[in-house]
Amino acid sequence: MAKPWWKSKTFWFNVLMAVAAVAAQLTPIIDDLVAAGYDADWVAPVRAAIAFVTIIGNVILRAVTTGPVTLR
Repeated sequence: MAKPWWKSKTFWFNVLMAVAAVAAQLTPIIDDLVAAGYDADWVAPVRAAIAFVTIIGNVILRAVTTGPVTLR
């Protein structure tokens, strides 16, 4: 039996990762910290880590998913 989309762990994980990715790209605080003297070299690894966590999370969730999801 298919479950509704809003009960999908994969869906909610991707929503969370999308919010984190957008925040990492758009947050002006990052630029303010760099301008304040913090090391700019940590910005790229943080963005890469968000992408990596998204990929690994999707692989794990796909592995544990047992049933289909429906849009109804």
